[in-house]
Amino acid sequence: MHIYDKIIFDCDSTLVAIEGLDELAQLKGKKAEVAELTRLSMDGKVKLEDVFSLKMAMIRPSKSDFEYLGNLYIKNLTEDIEETIKLLLELKKDILQMTGNFLPAVQILSRHLGIRQKNVYANKVYFNRKGDYTGFDSKNLLSVSGGKRVLVDKILQFDPKKNIAFVGDGSTDTETKPPVKLFIGFGGVIHRENIKLHSDIYISCKSIAPIVRFILNEDEQKIGECKHVQLFKKADRLIKNGYVYIKKQ
Repeated sequence: MHIYDKIIFDCDSTLVAIEGLDELAQLKGKKAEVAELTRLSMDGKVKLEDVFSLKMAMIRPSKSDFEYLGNLYIKNLTEDIEETIKLLLELKKDILQMTGNFLPAVQILSRHLGIRQKNVYANKVYFNRKGDYTGFDSKNLLSVSGGKRVLVDKILQFDPKKNIAFVGDGSTDTETKPPVKLFIGFGGVIHRENIKLHSDIYISCKSIAPIVRFILNEDEQKIGECKHVQLFKKADRLIKNGYVYIKKQ
């Protein structure tokens, strides 16, 4: 089994059980329209860049809206994600957060989870002095299809011998394999059949716990079980009950 030195997590519908822009859209009375655009892009039916500007123009979220979203993230964490992240950090894993959502909200979540700010990759958004939305950085790699893969390639330029595992729920996440060695699709919030087809491991339950049996080697699992025995027992139960699909090699 590989030793995975870096584990990258998507944010919406992976670290948290909501889609952030959909929640902001609800504040503006635009949830149905934005949710449909999100579904089409995450299902891989339309390119991310084709809907990104449109969604932001519809919502026009303020600085305070993103602060609201950041706190909403914390209230809607994916089941067992806090203990899982804690375990990975105890094992000295390099945890990264990579998302097409926006820094003001994502940084609130990463601070809560203990993820280092230098390891947070998200889109930049601009406001005027009053905190009103004025635009976003359309040149950021995370606002276009294939951007996550390019970012992973850049990360590996500095650590070419490192093995990376990626945990995500959408088509922009599956694009990272290769270069990532292991892609874990998380369908505990939204099931997408195309993501399952492109995953090495696919989790269909609400809990993120099963990943510990796939991203940690035997020695790391033994160490982790000493402090987090219930997490590993839950992971084993969910795997045994068929909530985890493992692609045949």
